[in-house]
Amino acid sequence: VTGVISPGYTPLEQVNGKAVQQSDFFALGRTFVYLLTGKHPNSFSEDPNTGDLIWRNGVEVSNDLGNFIDYLMKPFPGHRPQNTQDIFNYLNNINEAKHSSGLPKAHQKQQQSTIVSSPPEYAVFFRRFFAWAFDNTILIIVVGLLGKIILDNKFLPDEIINSIGAFGWWIRWGSFSVTTGIFGIIGMILVGLNYGGFEDSSYIVTLTFILFTTILKWFYVTRLESLPIKATFGKRIMGIIVTDLNGNPISFARANGRYFAKTISLITLLIGFIMAAFTEKKQALHDKIAGTLVVKKKP
Repeated sequence: VTGVISPGYTPLEQVNGKAVQQSDFFALGRTFVYLLTGKHPNSFSEDPNTGDLIWRNGVEVSNDLGNFIDYLMKPFPGHRPQNTQDIFNYLNNINEAKHSSGLPKAHQKQQQSTIVSSPPEYAVFFRRFFAWAFDNTILIIVVGLLGKIILDNKFLPDEIINSIGAFGWWIRWGSFSVTTGIFGIIGMILVGLNYGGFEDSSYIVTLTFILFTTILKWFYVTRLESLPIKATFGKRIMGIIVTDLNGNPISFARANGRYFAKTISLITLLIGFIMAAFTEKKQALHDKIAGTLVVKKKP
């Protein structure tokens, strides 16, 4: 596997220092494009939904050859040939199909469909936003119920119970902790230190509740995204999943890296999140840091 970086010929995983054998196949496909068109691969645009290079306009190539070159240049390494034997099988299937009087054999069609898989469709910004909103709503309701069931009215003044009730009180603090995360905890600690909150038992209970909610959200997101389902409940509702750059499930460690990298997106005045609306593969800042993609789940 070559480690040379050549703009226009080097796939994303190799740029990120994770070259595999399929990276060389990508470079080979891009070289074919240059030889057939006489133009540098970077002079062509890419399909915004699939990431495929749009290069066939203005050059006469057969569909079989064009499809083969596109196969070599798939954005995901897992969608390219896995080894040279895959290439031989692909070319052999084309050759046999041309010389066969009927349709290719059933096992040949099955093999071809296994090799050539559809490229990913990256999740647009608003789909991601609504998934986030669904997740937060689920968490807020859950922690509000937990606060009422576990803590009930014991630590709350009568005026609060009479106005919004225990459930309403914990819903408010659940909303605060779910949306602010670690910054909410830091803010509450600073308020407690400055105004003597640590001498008030209700303040300590509320702070503990916020800490618990923050930990619950962390575990909810990182654990579900690192499972084979690759998505939180909110993402499942919106039909999107989180993968690595090769389309595989992410590890728990990578899920943690992605989760805590969101802190950087927060302190950049949310610009890190808004990046998902404009980057080529719809990646937010924390996706780029963690090496992840958010894509639509295939039916």
